[in-house]
Amino acid sequence: MTEEELAVWADEKLQQWMDDINESWEGVVKDIHQPSDFLKWYPTDPHSHIISVEAPAYGELVITLEPYKWESSPTDDLAYVGSNTTLRIGEREPHLERITVLTQDGEHRYVATRAQWPPMKG
Repeated sequence: MTEEELAVWADEKLQQWMDDINESWEGVVKDIHQPSDFLKWYPTDPHSHIISVEAPAYGELVITLEPYKWESSPTDDLAYVGSNTTLRIGEREPHLERITVLTQDGEHRYVATRAQWPPMKG
């Protein structure tokens, strides 16, 4: 895939994630069109601090979080975002093999591969 195609693929995965949030949390949250929309509903949710979702290769997503006051700890918050992404996107996207969540400064990171994910029920 070209860089442009990878960017489109990453944008599609982010949109799938937001669509899933809007569908599964209907009545709790509304109108999640970008991660920062979470701030209206859950100001402490680390997902609201996603500043980019990129695909360095087909089947791999890199999610970057802006600096903020950690809800738990950098390790726990990044793992939460990564595992949630795994559940919401990985089940529908068989080509998603790896998710990396990192802080903008690169100091903290969480990596998961499909082999590590629990079996998903569809």
